[in-house]
Amino acid sequence: MRRNIDDILLRGENLEDVGRKAFNLKYESEKFKKASRILSLRYTMYQYGIAICVILFFFLII
Repeated sequence: MRRNIDDILLRGENLEDVGRKAFNLKYESEKFKKASRILSLRYTMYQYGIAICVILFFFLII
């Protein structure tokens, strides 16, 4: 009987660890998603930014 109670308590601790790890994984994945969006925007600005600036410059001159 005592052993069963100890096993249940041990499983409870393991479930808490799994819950904590799941929460951390969700937090890190949201952080990664935000960072990847920012990186994608920066790359797009780098890729098309110069061309847009040149076109705007010519429109301002004309």
